Amino acid sequence: MKPPFSSQKETRIKSHFMQYMKVGAFPAVVLRPVLQKELLINYFEDFIYKDIASRHDLNLLKIKELGVYLATNSSKSFSYRGCAKALGIHPKTVMDYCSYFYEIFLFSELYKFDYSLKNQIGRDKKIYIADTGLASAISFRFSEDHGRILENIVFNELKRLKEEIYFHKQKYECDFLIKKELKISSAIQVTKTLNDPDVKQREFRGLLEAMQIYQLNEGLILTMDEEGVEEINHENLQMQIKIIPIWKWLLKA
Repeated sequence: MKPPFSSQKETRIKSHFMQYMKVGAFPAVVLRPVLQKELLINYFEDFIYKDIASRHDLNLLKIKELGVYLATNSSKSFSYRGCAKALGIHPKTVMDYCSYFYEIFLFSELYKFDYSLKNQIGRDKKIYIADTGLASAISFRFSEDHGRILENIVFNELKRLKEEIYFHKQKYECDFLIKKELKISSAIQVTKTLNDPDVKQREFRGLLEAMQIYQLNEGLILTMDEEGVEEINHENLQMQIKIIPIWKWLLKA
């Protein structure tokens, strides 16, 4: 089969993707050769002052602290009580302030899948930011964790495609489940690399558990650069796992 890209074009695409990971997707930031972080910080403050504070009575220092906390923990599990304890504010205040961030689409929640809506909303949740460059600019250490950046990018793309998404967590965890009508139709795991045997085992067992529970024959692992197909017999079920670079998945190659 003829490869979809020449090696030169692939190198250029990967370079653009690395830039996207680093500075996000705001056009004015991407096209600016200098002071990109400073512009992103200005954007964040504009979101706080112009889009939230102008409409709500709140403690500006605390909501900025919450924004930094959420950005720092983007792609991680979180709870309102955990946020409240970390920031020294009431859980109800955290809930209100988070709702303001959700209103302007700066952050989004992802729920653990459960057939009971009550359990789904009341249990574990994860937080994601609308732009990974913004997260890197305002957070602590987010830019150092490529795995979390990649997961956040996949979340944003699934949201853009208007997919109904959840995450799976029982004995193991799978990053994304896609629901079509009344059925889970896809399971996706995201990781920087599968080169480390321990990482590969963790990613595979979370994906395979989700595939078994939701009766899926195929699963998907998105990585920075690896590609392939693995046929696996799991619990007497024949399963296929496709491994695709995220940049290629984004282009639907």
